[in-house]
Amino acid sequence: MRSDNPSWILVEGSDAATIQRAVVKHSGIAAHEQPQTHRVTVFGLGAGRFAVTFDPPAPPYAFANLIGWLDDPHMCRGARRAVGWLVAPGDGTRYFLAPQQANTGGDTLVGAAASGERVSVFLPDCSIRRRVARVEAVAEPELPAADAEPLVTFEVTLDGDASFGNPQFMVE
Repeated sequence: MRSDNPSWILVEGSDAATIQRAVVKHSGIAAHEQPQTHRVTVFGLGAGRFAVTFDPPAPPYAFANLIGWLDDPHMCRGARRAVGWLVAPGDGTRYFLAPQQANTGGDTLVGAAASGERVSVFLPDCSIRRRVARVEAVAEPELPAADAEPLVTFEVTLDGDASFGNPQFMVE
């Protein structure tokens, strides 16, 4: 079953404190033309899996790039994999997104819309193109109940500048 949360990241491996440090570090690597504060919550899902949620939802550019960051064990020690689910602000399409396996730690995510349409996301500008190759989607785990106790909660500032980074997350 899918979650009711519109956009969240699943991290396999690592631990909540390391994930927090990685998210905070990632939030500080770019200038913030239009700073937005986001509450980040990390929940344990069991078996070394963690849910990373954002309130309000993270802008698509920051969200997509954070998937690539958390997937890289050099940026998030102990991480084996990170994938995410994102609802496009522009048209409400829900996407599964994961680093391109041949490009782990690189600049491209691959994904699939709930409709089955496959896409690739170029992280430097968050441009999205249709993709022909098959995408291995991960079944979306259930998030903990709304009253569940998180492992850690913290705030980060992300850039909400709508003049860059495909803010509506629309396919070109």
